[in-house]
Amino acid sequence: MTYSEFKTRMTEDVKKYMDGNHPGYEVSLEKVAKVNRDFVEMIAISNKDTHEGPAIDVKELWDDAKRRGMSYEEMSREVKKRLDLTLKEVPEVVIDDLNDFKSRAILTLINTEKNQNMLSYVPHRAYYEFSIVYRIIAHEDEEATTSGIITNEMLEKAGYIEEELYKFAYENTRKDVDISKMFGMYVLTTKRRMYGAASILFPEMVKEIADHCGCDLYLIPSSTCEWMAVPVRTISGGADEVNKMIREANSLTVEEEEILGERCYYYDYKTGEIRLAQ
Repeated sequence: MTYSEFKTRMTEDVKKYMDGNHPGYEVSLEKVAKVNRDFVEMIAISNKDTHEGPAIDVKELWDDAKRRGMSYEEMSREVKKRLDLTLKEVPEVVIDDLNDFKSRAILTLINTEKNQNMLSYVPHRAYYEFSIVYRIIAHEDEEATTSGIITNEMLEKAGYIEEELYKFAYENTRKDVDISKMFGMYVLTTKRRMYGAASILFPEMVKEIADHCGCDLYLIPSSTCEWMAVPVRTISGGADEVNKMIREANSLTVEEEEILGERCYYYDYKTGEIRLAQ
């Protein structure tokens, strides 16, 4: 079976299963933009009333089946079991109320060069080599967070412009910014530990770390979830050493969709300026 045959058959099987076991959902094969991954083929499962539902990465299923030596039938049964479990947890949330939209938007940070296609249809603004994009939190509890990237179409439907979106997303994100210390480094992220790279957009948080250290800092784009801040005096090899560490981490431990950058930045304690480290 080829990948093309696999995705077509799996989409048809999921549709039949949903019609028979979970009526009220629409199933379609769509190309969805993912951070750092361009367009990914997904089986989208959407509640006809709330438009909420899970999505299945078809290529990921294909690769997983090959890696585990599974037949198509075995993978199909596993997908159906996953759907039964997932659909019990899908929140029935409709983002139609404008105040609701306003209170749920947050800032996120992604790599500009790696996400050109996505940036063509989402509201965004530049920040060094990164782009600020926006997410809307559809549902959140102690176990999981469901969110989606805000598109130009969504923003227009909500009746806002990008400048307004930035203002209330900035305030929503500010409430969530968090600092912790780990192995001599400071972690700048959010309380939910997701999309925390946007924490760098709050200069008072970086200044708080620098005040505590009393010196200049290297700022490390650890992932889309967080930045690391390290006192410059603790790095003997300078920015080159830090950049090497970033590249190694990206290749070994950071998930592809969470890679943010490969170069560190420099925070000047006296001036409060952030610039690319040399």
